[in-house]
Amino acid sequence: DGESGGSALTGTFYDLKQKRSGASTGIRPPQGVGGQVPDADVPKIHEALHDFMRNWSEASLRQYYTSETKLYASNFYLPSCKAEYAPAAFQCKDRVKPAAWVVVYRGKVRAPKSGKFRFVGTGDDLLAVRFNNKQVLEAGWCIPSTYAKDQGTKAGSRGALKTEHGKAYHQAIKEGKDSGHRDYVIANYDGVGKWNRELGGLTAGTPFEVKEGNTYPIEILISEVPGGAFGFVLLLDEYDEDSKSWKFPGKTLDLFRTNFSEPNKQELEDLVRKENCLEGPMECPPYNADSLIWVAVP
Repeated sequence: DGESGGSALTGTFYDLKQKRSGASTGIRPPQGVGGQVPDADVPKIHEALHDFMRNWSEASLRQYYTSETKLYASNFYLPSCKAEYAPAAFQCKDRVKPAAWVVVYRGKVRAPKSGKFRFVGTGDDLLAVRFNNKQVLEAGWCIPSTYAKDQGTKAGSRGALKTEHGKAYHQAIKEGKDSGHRDYVIANYDGVGKWNRELGGLTAGTPFEVKEGNTYPIEILISEVPGGAFGFVLLLDEYDEDSKSWKFPGKTLDLFRTNFSEPNKQELEDLVRKENCLEGPMECPPYNADSLIWVAVP
């Protein structure tokens, strides 16, 4: 992330706890260092995410406070750290408590080759991708599409292995019986021990097809719900027509990127440390050094 540069997606930060005017939306902020949003308010966050992700309409987020600072990303790769890092990166940490916020990166990308692909990744609490006007990935602790008013806070830990409803969700995915995520695969991946333990690993989403040289709209959503740990990774899997198989699980995947840049582990660690947001060793998943480049275009 950083200054506007060549071939990057533009990220906008929204705080679900306050309106544009600064008035409360009814979602109370976390209290104290490392605190979390009160349990009674957490379903309101799930509902806001659920409502937005029904059609990904930017208009539905305009009611919320928006950071004046935009960030520009060419890849999406942040090992687990403290949730305070995002408001700091968007230069609004004095205005925004580190919970109940959403970042949406938007842009268009040019397909580097023809074929069938799927995004693979996860987020703490949520990573979601909409490609060519269709949602193709929803992964992490929080699965907003499963939100229902009578379910309490369950949507927020639907992706977690430690809850009964989380175990049921994972089993439904495994059996191909979850209607909203029928194509999904969840499996362990190297270098992400924490996410393997907590979330069953990374999630492969719905496959999509592209033609080389064609341009496609893309939106990438990252969100923190109650506060605490934060992180995400977005990789890309390519279907092999010869072997009629995917690489995931079992093989190293491409980093999804829009230019030649790659994550620099030391640089990431230094940035996170500067904001006092380290949370133990930073686990960095491997990716192919020669990952395809999906050039971002105006």
